[in-house]
Formats: sequence, C-alpha cells, structure tokens
Amino acid sequence: MNLSNKIKVLHLTLSMGMGGIENLILTITKNLNHDLFESTVGCLDYPGELFNRLSESGIKAFCLKRKPGLDIGLIWKLASKLRRLKIDIVHSHNQGAHFYGCLSANLARVPIVICTEHSRHNTDKRYIRHLEKRFLSFFTDAIITVTDQLRELAINQDHINPKKIITVYNGIDCGKFHKRFDSDKIKNSLGISSENVILGIVARLNPIKNHDLLLRAMACALRSGENLTLLIIGDGELRNDLVAQTSHLGISSRVLFLGNCNNIPELLSIIDIFVLCSLSEGLPLTLLEAMAAQKAIIITDSANSAGLIGDGKNGIVVPSDSEEELTAAIVNLSRSSQGYMEKLGEASYKKVVAQFNEKRMVGRYEEIYLGLREKRSGGLTLCR
Repeated sequence: MNLSNKIKVLHLTLSMGMGGIENLILTITKNLNHDLFESTVGCLDYPGELFNRLSESGIKAFCLKRKPGLDIGLIWKLASKLRRLKIDIVHSHNQGAHFYGCLSANLARVPIVICTEHSRHNTDKRYIRHLEKRFLSFFTDAIITVTDQLRELAINQDHINPKKIITVYNGIDCGKFHKRFDSDKIKNSLGISSENVILGIVARLNPIKNHDLLLRAMACALRSGENLTLLIIGDGELRNDLVAQTSHLGISSRVLFLGNCNNIPELLSIIDIFVLCSLSEGLPLTLLEAMAAQKAIIITDSANSAGLIGDGKNGIVVPSDSEEELTAAIVNLSRSSQGYMEKLGEASYKKVVAQFNEKRMVGRYEEIYLGLREKRSGGLTLCR
C-alpha cells in the first residue's frame, strides 16, 4: 500500500436501489474526508435508483451484473477490477456481497478487507450461511456490526473471533428531518383530510418488512371506528399483492401506496404515527429518521432488535406478528392526546441526536480505516 496516496476504498453491495444499506453507503462516501480517502462503489447485481446519485456526488461506481446462482467467474472479474483500481480497502455490505468481495480481495491481494453486517435474516435461514460466514472471517480484517445484538450473535452463533468485531451504530443527518414543512399543503396534495390520524411506514415492499400484518391491523382499527389514513412509502416485488390485499380488506380508500419517494422528510412531517413491523431488522435508517422527525412510533419486538424504542418511553413495542396487539396499539395511540404523542417523539429525538448522527458514524469508519491501515503498515494496532 502506498502510504503517500489517498486510501482507495471500495464499497461493495448488491445494488444501489432504494434502501437503508444503499443510503448508508451514499452517506459514508459523500462525507468521508476526501483529503484522505477516495471512494468507489461496486454493485454486483444491478445499478438501482441511487446509482446516479453517486456520480452526481463525484463518487466513482461500476456494476458487474452477477449471473443467477453461484457466479464463480464474477470472483475473477472483480479481482481483476480491484487490481486495476489499486483498491486499498474492500468494504462489503452484508454477507451476500462479502462472499464475492472477500474472495476477490484476497485473490487481488487487497491489503484490507472489511464487512459490515446490517442484518442477519439471510444468515439465520440456513446453517450453511453460518459456516460460510465463519470461513470468510479468517480472510477478513474487521467485521462491523451495526448493533450490539448483532455483535453478540456473531460471536455466540457464528463463532467469529471477538477481536475482529467492531460495533458502529448507523447515523443520519438529523437536521434534515427536524424541519418545519407546510403540513396542510402536503396533506391537500395527497387528498388527506386534516382530521385524519396519519399512519406511515417507510420500507421496501418485501416479505421481511411484513406489510401484510400492518394492513390487517389497519383494517381492524378502521372497523373499530378510527379515522385513519395509512401511507405506504417504498416499492418492491410485493406491490401488486399488497394492493390486492388492501382491496380485499376493503380499505383501499384509506391506504396510499406512494412508491419510492425523494421527499421523505416532508412526508414524515405529516405522519402522526410511524409503524415498523419487520420480521427482522438490524438498525434501520427509516426508524432513525422517524425518531429525528419526532414521531410517535409503534414497533414490533422483532423490528426493535437494536432496542432503540423503549415501551412507553419513546414509543410502543408490541409482540411480533400479533395482529391483535398491533391493532390495539394503533387504536390506543390514535386516541391518545397530542401531548402524549409529542412526549414520545421528543424522547426519540433526544436519543437519535445523541447517539445516531451521521458525523459520529462517519468519523468512526474513518478511525477504523486508518487504524487497520496503520496496523497493516506495522504501526499501532486498532483500538477497539
């Protein structure tokens, strides 16, 4: 590694579609110290909606278009790319990308290999994934987990060397979500009455996000007489199925499918209750954004694995996949006073600003990159 040049970091992911990991990569690459680091983003599958934003920010990017199944040729193709770009650090995001990133980096003799584990629902599905993860860890310099729980699971279930695991909490630009917007204008543009209590979810339309549960609970809450509107923000393979389910439940007039949106702060400003009911989560950026927007939050315990929401303290936590409990939480919170919802929102805001801001996150990644570089060059070891 040439110590006189900028450190060349490759962030490797499956795509740059609309999602938490992708937005995190965008945040890191835009905010790293450009005097020290030169960032490139590699997509294994397809570019995605956020791909062009990289070039707009001056970030180099490429896409390799992985073949279906196990694409052995991709390992050699990526290794060749790493050599040509003279990459110093390969930083993969989640295990799917790390499989190719780790093997290619070692073939290309890239000095430093890192993986950030954002969630583990794919790891937990199959035992072979645990073995794969442990095998790759021997050729990986650092495994970054976004929550303490993910760290403990990596140690106790995947049997990863604890010395290689570092926890770095995700961070966001809190100020971006703590602004005042013209709520009446936004509601009018969506055809929403000012009298309605607005629920919202920001998530990919994917089975892991469990929109099905929210729609069923929404239908039950409406039958109890609540005056509700639900905003579903995001897109994905389940869109047609969820639209059909909404129609079947007879709640189409109360549910708006907004698709992928670039005005999330504005939409969050009109939401009264933010709901997250995923079957599995790491440290979801959309939850942090809702906290920064001072929203009252209802979350299932499976989506709250990071423990950001304390039941009755800064939100409501309900059992996973319980339609009855989620319905009760929606009804009770929608009937509560504005003061109570503001109290929950204020507590969340204080927490996210203190612990989950993007400046702190990016600074931590810089420390890790520099620490591993120093270690590789024979200097000080990384302080954990």
